Amino acid sequence: MGVLPGPHAMTTHSHHHPSPINASSSSPITWIITDNGKVGTENQALGLAKALSLEAKTFYVKARPLFFWWPRRSWRLWSAKVLRRDTLSPPWPHMLITAGRSATGVGACLKRLLGRRVYHIALMDPKLPEVFFDAIIAPAHDKREGGHVINTTLSLHDISSPQLASEKVAWQKRLEGLPLPFLGVMLGGSTRSFYFSSVFARQLAEDILAIARSHKVTPLIIPSRRTPQTALAIIKKALEGTPHFVWTREGDNPYHGVLALADYVLVTGDSVQMISEAASLRTPLFVYPLPYTSDKLKAFHTSVFQKNIARPFEGSLFSWAREPYREEEHVANALKKKINAHLQRLKEASDKELPSLRHKEP
Repeated sequence: MGVLPGPHAMTTHSHHHPSPINASSSSPITWIITDNGKVGTENQALGLAKALSLEAKTFYVKARPLFFWWPRRSWRLWSAKVLRRDTLSPPWPHMLITAGRSATGVGACLKRLLGRRVYHIALMDPKLPEVFFDAIIAPAHDKREGGHVINTTLSLHDISSPQLASEKVAWQKRLEGLPLPFLGVMLGGSTRSFYFSSVFARQLAEDILAIARSHKVTPLIIPSRRTPQTALAIIKKALEGTPHFVWTREGDNPYHGVLALADYVLVTGDSVQMISEAASLRTPLFVYPLPYTSDKLKAFHTSVFQKNIARPFEGSLFSWAREPYREEEHVANALKKKINAHLQRLKEASDKELPSLRHKEP
């Protein structure tokens, strides 16, 4: 069990660790604590920090504290048992973003230690009392309610327009031999409520092949880490004889490049994160239906369809008028006033400079 420092510790381009607030520094110390190995979870935290214009150092947590009411004086003793290696130590953060069950547990401990000196934002429902948090960013389909709760439709992410533009140029050259238009197909995988079986993969492959032939599109198949290798092999074999591209998970990941290049995007319905990321573009977005899933995921699908963010895939591709949807910017604007009040209070208490957060339109 423990906390490991992130391999890319900063969320900003500078890659410098934030300094304590003093006469020569005006950046609030910001920490991101996230569950180790969960890239999608980490990207949500990075996306919010970026939307709030905060520089942050990232820590990865391997184990959740057993409970949160340790005496403050015992911090060093119990943190040595819960954390290891680059353990959390002063200067303490003014802003804290946690994502993941283990991470929110550590964040709860820090909130207990620091009280009003830290503004603690938890992403996703932490399944803990509100007393440990200043804000909880929870999906609407989780049905978490409370004074500190901001409900969201989509997941947060850190994909930026400059990043997509750069990847578009790079992958345009690599894929230039394939005929346009492109259909980006983003594959998820098994979840607690859905099994990405070979039967499902064969049906998906048949539908991709049919749409490629009927609409004269070139499928660009991008698996995720959750996609079973057998499913990917089934889809690859089915597309033999028609123009296509399948990333075999070797070499550079074309995910962002394909997002930017695709004329249409199709995402398997199990992946809330990839649906949310694709929604940040104007590209027509389709959700491939699952044969069965949880009530929460059904509620999520219903919400994105009702809000015109995506359409269910029913065997055809088409365009419609919709605006890009970036949930992290909506959340940042909802939090801005409260965070600035927190930073102002710290400034008055310490008589040292702290910046206000810049307003960003959704």
